[in-house]
Amino acid sequence: MFSDSICVGELLGEKIQVKHADEEGFNQTYTRMCVEEFRSTHELQQKMANCGQWVYVGESPFNDQLGKPYIWSQHGEWKIALVGESSSRYSCCQLPLCFQSGEPEPRPWKRHRTQGEASVVVQPLDAPRPPLRTLEPVPDLDAGALQQLYEKGYVVVKADRGMSDVINDAVRLSNILIYRLADTALGAAGNSANWDMPLLRSEEGTTNILVRLDKAPALLKLLARVAPLAEQLFQEPAEVPKVCQLAIVAPEGDTTDTTWKDMVDKNARYHIDGRGKLPNGFGLLMGIALSEKPDGAASWGAFACHPGSHRNSALQKQYKSQLKGKISAMDLGHATPVVLRPGDILIAHPLLAHRRTQNWSAYPRMQVYFRLRPRSAAMGNGSWQANVLEDPFSIWPGLRHGVASSSHQPEAGESPPAVVPAGQPAGARGS
Repeated sequence: MFSDSICVGELLGEKIQVKHADEEGFNQTYTRMCVEEFRSTHELQQKMANCGQWVYVGESPFNDQLGKPYIWSQHGEWKIALVGESSSRYSCCQLPLCFQSGEPEPRPWKRHRTQGEASVVVQPLDAPRPPLRTLEPVPDLDAGALQQLYEKGYVVVKADRGMSDVINDAVRLSNILIYRLADTALGAAGNSANWDMPLLRSEEGTTNILVRLDKAPALLKLLARVAPLAEQLFQEPAEVPKVCQLAIVAPEGDTTDTTWKDMVDKNARYHIDGRGKLPNGFGLLMGIALSEKPDGAASWGAFACHPGSHRNSALQKQYKSQLKGKISAMDLGHATPVVLRPGDILIAHPLLAHRRTQNWSAYPRMQVYFRLRPRSAAMGNGSWQANVLEDPFSIWPGLRHGVASSSHQPEAGESPPAVVPAGQPAGARGS
């Protein structure tokens, strides 16, 4: 499901339709218009500062006294307003538009003039422009991949030929962002409040560029191709997040260092996403490699994880305390580096303990991460993940079609249940 102002002009098409709004004047067809054209042809008291590139304008006036309604975005929030009024009537953090065809489910929109919420459907009337609908999805996870997800908490889907152009687009966009951020830093201009620029955050040696997907169609196109894998696990479409994480691990050491080729990884600090808050609010970590492992490199900044740690309830119970330094960290042994080639897809459980290795190579390691949750999660109050600490696979109902489940969760070293065919009962932070 698309969130925020996901490339409005390119992806939603020329027209959208609003249904089920309490005030009948909002329930009509809206046509796409450039914001600058809209400003010049309508007398707006509203400044529409920090808005997106496009606005959708109703075809008819709201009523005999008020002008046309319009839909626009500001700071990642969608709003419904009326020409001639100084403030919006409704707002919603996400537009309920999904990859699949059919009518989306109603979303709660906050009323600005009265208390409470209204359930509103916003639906595109024409097909989005390519390439989203024309991309071949990545094939479903087979029984062996589902088995590994159950047992180890992660799996790698190897890149196919169809990923080449998508990855090249994503790498180009990533390099543009890196140099744009460098120019911004050289100009001593902060970008934390400018939504036209990515947000920059450095954690545990990883430079994380948080990229708004409505500003990055190449990354959205990449997600569109791999999103069916999340849908397979969730058994429903995945909600697309507002931002994704471009993780860059630069080479370690100083510019005068001449012994870097002899260095090995000494990073041993793992983490579970969520900064100590478990459950951590997402249902699947999906990473796509944008760079190659350099030849001969023993440590290249790879994603490294502790297989099976997603089922370690003792770790999850004490993790918040160990993160705060109140107790010693649980020894999980040696982490397993995951070797990825450009276009390879890493799928990991949100409770999987992981870290990144040190980068003692000559090249940066680049990877893009999407943290996804099921579409229904946005409509609820967190109940979708309420049982994940007791049953790690409660958030992945699709996994149970490939791996037999039971009330007993295997301990470390214990064999997982046998794989059964789909439809048959079991008896038959920085990364």
